[in-house]
Amino acid sequence: MSNRFFSLLTENRPLKTDPRRPTTDSRYGWLLATAVAAVLVAGAFLPPLVDGAARVLARQAFAPVCHQLPARSFALAGVPLAVGHRCLGIYVGLLAGTVAWPLLPTWLRGRVGPRAGALVLAAGAPAAGDWALSVAGLWANTALTRTVTGALLGGAMGLLFARAMAQMASRRVARNAASERPEVSRAS
Repeated sequence: MSNRFFSLLTENRPLKTDPRRPTTDSRYGWLLATAVAAVLVAGAFLPPLVDGAARVLARQAFAPVCHQLPARSFALAGVPLAVGHRCLGIYVGLLAGTVAWPLLPTWLRGRVGPRAGALVLAAGAPAAGDWALSVAGLWANTALTRTVTGALLGGAMGLLFARAMAQMASRRVARNAASERPEVSRAS
């Protein structure tokens, strides 16, 4: 059982589903990924739009993953967003990547999975360089560089997130279709 499960997770071949059955064509997975990314972006913009306990709650939701320094956060009406510049770039990039996934040509979508590590490294290198050069005192990063480098990383992660969710939905549909087929008895 576990070997079969592992092979389903790691295979890069397209799924073979019953052509007579309607499938989600991975749209549900993609929509779920896009919805999650949209909720994260909306949550980041929430603190300036609410008051009191709701503002505190919105900021606390992002506190475990973002330093939330007011000097390194965009502000609306004088109220900082729930995340810093780079984190906002990552979340907006995540949303852009999930939205872009179905727009990619099929041949390019097929190359994303096998090159996931290289994609994340290439997209994260500018953010790492921006941070490292700033820490070393060789570069003074700005709100723009932090946001743009975060968006590059988030975009790559958004493509991978949308791919993963689309594959999960397709596999679920294929698995359900296979379980609903009538058994064929084999006479010896």
